[in-house]
Amino acid sequence: MLKVNMTNSILGAINGKKKVSVFSMPFYSRMIALSEAGKLLYICPDFVRAKEALLQFNSIKNDAVYLAAIPDVLYGIKSSKEIAHERSLTLYSIASGKASKIVCTIQSFMQWYIKPDVILSKAFSLNKNDIINQDDLISKLINAGYKRVSQIDEPAQFSLKGDILDIYIIGQEPIRLDFFGDEIESIKSIDLDSFRANEEISSVTVIPYDDGEFNKDTHVSLTEFCNCIIAFDEAKQCVDNFNVFLTEHNSRFKTLLLKQEISAHMIDALNKDALKIDNHPYSLIALDKQLSQNRIFNPDIVLDLKNPDLTNYSKDKDVLIADIKMW
Repeated sequence: MLKVNMTNSILGAINGKKKVSVFSMPFYSRMIALSEAGKLLYICPDFVRAKEALLQFNSIKNDAVYLAAIPDVLYGIKSSKEIAHERSLTLYSIASGKASKIVCTIQSFMQWYIKPDVILSKAFSLNKNDIINQDDLISKLINAGYKRVSQIDEPAQFSLKGDILDIYIIGQEPIRLDFFGDEIESIKSIDLDSFRANEEISSVTVIPYDDGEFNKDTHVSLTEFCNCIIAFDEAKQCVDNFNVFLTEHNSRFKTLLLKQEISAHMIDALNKDALKIDNHPYSLIALDKQLSQNRIFNPDIVLDLKNPDLTNYSKDKDVLIADIKMW
């Protein structure tokens, strides 16, 4: 019953847009309690914890995505194309409202993101029998971050040969568009080993590619990007890891700047103010195993599962009846 009461207390605080510190709640109970919270950004101290949280959320509702961090923000996404493709797909899922739970590490939370409306403006659909000029379509692909190549072999590439356009869309099978003039006569998936066309497809959505290049004028914090409830798993450790990442970033920045390998503006490639969210318009939740000071925000409510307030049934018989039914 105490777990039920705790879950109800957390959800009540979320509905009231309160800031809550929760202590002594078992790890898996956290996902169960927050599964009904609506859109949620769930921040973990490290990759292992984040993957466990993702697995648990998806075992309940299968509506969670993992937002990977750029391994090295000073050199950008070039350090890992695989992560770049994964991030691009995840960011589109968030921007388009398809993801309800966003799980990430504190490292991801410290990074900058292209604005959601920019992502959505670069995405577009292609349907069989659409009328579109090939040059216009190529311009749209380039605007979406896709690179023209002689033959596609990885996501975010396209190749045009006569009336045949091959596109490797992020998160999907490679496709082939056959044109008759300006009309898309057919859309088919293709095998990259043989480059033979396979099943016919009626429509596809081109997911924009985010190259991860830092630009403070066009990027926003993850808090602003997601614009939702935020929960910190093991909040104390999140803060500790945040400070470690920031110290390492500043140290590497100075070294690379002296070597003239990066420009001065890259000092801001990590969001040093990411944890200054006390005025966030949605509920904030800090989850910790042990009782400790909340170093992220000033909580309106403090809940301790080890020492919960006992229900005074003498003052509320309806609660007593409900609890008896639950038992």
